[in-house]
Amino acid sequence: MEKKKLKKSSNKVLAGVCAGIAEHFDINPLIVRIVTCVLLGLGVTCYIIMFFVMANPDGTGGVDVDVKNDDDASNGSNPNDASE
Repeated sequence: MEKKKLKKSSNKVLAGVCAGIAEHFDINPLIVRIVTCVLLGLGVTCYIIMFFVMANPDGTGGVDVDVKNDDDASNGSNPNDASE
């Protein structure tokens, strides 16, 4: 089996990267372009969501998350227990 070098294609829309990958794997370039758009779309969407969810370096902003501390579990106290 002959090794093919991965290279850009002359059948390009922007830079020929997706078409080059498609030629290398002998598949339709449209499939590679669609997969690339979906993956980039998911990545950008996750980035935007995390931009709003994460706190600033000084601790301001972001979304408050209730995290159970190991100290709470070790002393047997339950903050949700209203029987006290």
